[in-house]
Amino acid sequence: MRHKGRRYPALNQPGTGNTNGFVYVNYIGSYRDLGLRVNGSYRRGTANRFEESLALGTAAFANLLHAASQSELSATPFGTAFL
Repeated sequence: MRHKGRRYPALNQPGTGNTNGFVYVNYIGSYRDLGLRVNGSYRRGTANRFEESLALGTAAFANLLHAASQSELSATPFGTAFL
């Protein structure tokens, strides 16, 4: 965006003008009443016409699951760790 011939800083604009690619992986494994869920994501972006781009993005986290049931009611409490 421009105002009076000057370009606004990228952080003040409503978009970067670049294209992002995103990959997400989710794995769930269990044994008896314990389970483990591991998630990971990766984001990569291109540069816009001003050679501005966003940084690469990664995230990962894990959940430890425990199945508990009593008669017809069952619950699966879990804890989360961000890596």
